[in-house]
Formats: sequence, C-alpha cells, structure tokens
Amino acid sequence: MKLLALDSSAAPASCALWEDGRILAEFYIHVKLTHSQTLMPMVQGMLDAAGLAPAQLDGFAVSAGPGSFTGVRIGVAALKGMAWPLDKPCAAVSTLEAMAENLRGADRPERTAASGILVGADGPSAPETDGGTGHPAGCAGPDTVNAEEADALLCCVMDARCNQVYNALFLRRKGEICRLCPDRALLIDQLAQSLEETRPAGKVPIILTGDGAELCYRKLADRIPGLRLAPEPVRFQRASGVAAAAARAFARGDTVSAEALQPIYLRLPQAERELKKKLSQQQEEK
Repeated sequence: MKLLALDSSAAPASCALWEDGRILAEFYIHVKLTHSQTLMPMVQGMLDAAGLAPAQLDGFAVSAGPGSFTGVRIGVAALKGMAWPLDKPCAAVSTLEAMAENLRGADRPERTAASGILVGADGPSAPETDGGTGHPAGCAGPDTVNAEEADALLCCVMDARCNQVYNALFLRRKGEICRLCPDRALLIDQLAQSLEETRPAGKVPIILTGDGAELCYRKLADRIPGLRLAPEPVRFQRASGVAAAAARAFARGDTVSAEALQPIYLRLPQAERELKKKLSQQQEEK
C-alpha cells in the first residue's frame, strides 16, 4: 500500500511517501515561508523524485489537528484537493499521535535543552564527543505505566499559547507505542500534575517531544525528575510519523472520504472565541 502523508500543523511543513512499512521519500522544511507557499511544491517535487503520480497512490493522510488553525486547514485542504478527484480514502491523524511515532523504537539518548548534554536516570552526563489544576480525565494511572515495564513515557506537547499546551501521553515499551490519554488542551501546571500522577515513582524517563517541548522543559525540569528532550531531528512534527499512524488506521479501516475529511480542533479559533465573548458581553448588557 502506498500512502502520501502531509503535516503542516505547526512551523515546520513536510510530506512523505509510505509503502508497506517503509518511508519511500520525505521532504521537510522549517523556514519562515508560509505553508501555502511550500507544501504543494514539496509534494510535487517528492512525487517527481519518486517517479509516482497521485493516481498510483492507495490513500492519503494528514495531521488533522491539534495545531495551528491556519496550518491545519492548509494541510487538510491540500489533501482534499488531491484525494477528492481520485476518489481515494483519507486518514485524519492526530498530530500528537504522529509525533509519538517519531520515537517508536528509538534507542539513542535524549538531549536536554542545553545542546550536547545527555540526560540519563542519574542526571546530566558529559557532552558527547561530537558536540552533538486537577488531573484531566482519560489518563491511565501509575499502575498501568509501571505494570507495562515501559522504557519511556512520551509526552507530546504543542505550544497553544497563553501558558497552555496541546498534549497527549504515550507509553513506549519494547519499541511499541500505547496511548494513555486522549488529546487535550491544558495549562502547563495541569500537565505537570498529570505527569506526577501518571508516573509518581519516577521509574521511567519522560521524553518531551513537539514544538512545545523546550517550553515545557524550561518550566518543569526542576519540578519533575527524569525529564528529557527528544533529539532535535525527531522532536518536531513530521509527515513520516503521520504516515506510520495512518498505515495502522488504514489497516483498521478507519478512513474517510476526501469530502468528509475535516480538521480536528481541541478549542475554538481565536476569532471565534473573541466573537463568542463579545456576543456574551452584549447579551449581559441587555
């Protein structure tokens, strides 16, 4: 099965081709151009380099949210435009789940925010020679984490502004990924409490990944022992992770038509929130 996957949920943009468990190609860019300028030229270049046409693909996938409202809409609209004329099935992948896929089977040490510093169970080690408010509902408790003999608790975080993050927790055990809670939007302090309650004994490291990882590391490293940053090459959202998650969705039959494909938001866009607030104030004044 050949899949084309897109991610434009945050500052980076990427596209990937997946076939039967392997990445055929992936283009990634993290510059100041908008996704409307970069995404489709990347897709065309990748397809040309792989010698494939859209009609030869079996399906399409996109990180449908959470994330930047504009970025998510661009990715979803681009995918619909490709898949709809071909009547191809689509998978709407959680951005946070796709981020966790980047760390499936990872066996290299994770770095702290200070470049080149490795963090193990006992704290920082020497640099490598190459320089290189309330527990949210839906989370598994400490018994699940400890009983599964996990090697890491993956904390996927995206900066949602205003001291909030989009987050989901995943367990990594023998290279496999298990979701522990639904995607959610919460304050960083709430995230800290959730991590403390999910892993109270501190027996497994917590790996922060996503564009909110460094923000959370700076705010929580002193409070939560064993907190680590994922290596930068796999820290940010990538279409290859979207493709890996989508492959499982296709295997389950969890797909939709291009017409039915929609963004997944955890909260209203700012413009809608402000309008709702304004209408509420007007109603109160009457």
